[in-house]
Amino acid sequence: MPYFEKVARFCFFIATGRSGHSIIGHLLSAHPDVLISDELAALSFIEEGFSASQIYALIRFQDLRFQGRKRKKSGYNYWVDGAYQNISDKHPVVIGDAKGSRSIRLLSQDPQFAEKIKQRLGIPIRAIIHIRNPLDVISTQVRRKK
Repeated sequence: MPYFEKVARFCFFIATGRSGHSIIGHLLSAHPDVLISDELAALSFIEEGFSASQIYALIRFQDLRFQGRKRKKSGYNYWVDGAYQNISDKHPVVIGDAKGSRSIRLLSQDPQFAEKIKQRLGIPIRAIIHIRNPLDVISTQVRRKK
């Protein structure tokens, strides 16, 4: 686990689908000390009993997969020019996942789930709550479905 030896915080998002938390995750991940995977649903792996090192490896794998797609998804380009974005082997200090809807589900089913995350990973956790104007979400859905 040497690549993850500097990890000091776990970050996850609390948001609904289409809220824009993916772009926030990618902007954070552009920092050299931060590794946020794109919609891995890491909290599901915590729920299933995966170890911290397994979850961190999955987060890195998911990010490398996204890197291989040139950080493009669903017609959006999440590349940040001149930013880090997992280009070298710098060790992350903050690690996490941008899958907000799964977080809402798990936390609403078990109010103690945040404490379980902290115990499983053995480091402090940080939740980012992101709310987007509901009309933006509705207009996107209408436009996509024509």
